[in-house]
Amino acid sequence: MIKNQLSKQVVTMEVSRCVYIRIVERKSHLVNLDIGIWEMEILGINLSVKNVDEKLLRGIEMSNFIENLDCLYDDVRVKNKISPYNKNFALYIPIKVEVYGRECKEFIIKKGQFTKYLYVKNGCRVYFSDADILMMLLQIKASSTMDLLIEELKKIYMDEGESYEIVIGKESYALKGMKKIVDGQILSNPKDIDITFEDLLILINLILAKDMMSVSLWLDKPNFLKQTTSKYILLLKYYYYMDERAKAYLENVGFDVEGDIYSNYDTQEKRDAKIKIFCDFDSFEKAGII
Repeated sequence: MIKNQLSKQVVTMEVSRCVYIRIVERKSHLVNLDIGIWEMEILGINLSVKNVDEKLLRGIEMSNFIENLDCLYDDVRVKNKISPYNKNFALYIPIKVEVYGRECKEFIIKKGQFTKYLYVKNGCRVYFSDADILMMLLQIKASSTMDLLIEELKKIYMDEGESYEIVIGKESYALKGMKKIVDGQILSNPKDIDITFEDLLILINLILAKDMMSVSLWLDKPNFLKQTTSKYILLLKYYYYMDERAKAYLENVGFDVEGDIYSNYDTQEKRDAKIKIFCDFDSFEKAGII
């Protein structure tokens, strides 16, 4: 039984103690987020949500966490009779990242039609887009840090990387990511939530892990991992180093190199137009950039 302290309602809901999730159908409010002990109070739950049972929460123990999240999302939606046309329905799922000799608990998964990661800090949950991430990386003062970052991105593009684990509920998943790069800089963004370089590196690893796991699920689509890493490499090499080869490549695929990264993604029309421009991997590999 879960008490809604805001409206004094009491909502009965079957929830596993392994994974606490927030079901959002319209508007809801979440307080007392304590990812450290895998507990969240679920407040403001829509009354149409009655059951989230242990079996569904544990999934079917797949090795691919993206596939597992997809199954969880579909099962909870169907079980609670939530319309597939309801675009606001989402699950918020705690995630623990075991990397760089520490346990990082600063992120949660927002599982809707797509999988996103939210950064949790000072009671706020913030989504950083690729444009946000890249603009923060451009603030890096030490060029040696950027050198190492691009080398690590190249390794991931070539399907190499350091081993680490994430934990979702009771399940652990072995993944590959970028090795630790030591830099104590704090990076700012328009969301007014500063983030350490190491936490940002962990976020990028999570994004790359999502893309890595999605490749086998969408065989008819371009390789998501190569698409993301090639985009990051190209944009960082041009905007940070003013690399001429990167500039020529970007101009050739229609990227506005006279504008900044934000201005290239500030409308839905621009974002849609750029979905496929980083998918020609043969041209990328022959351009002398990687």
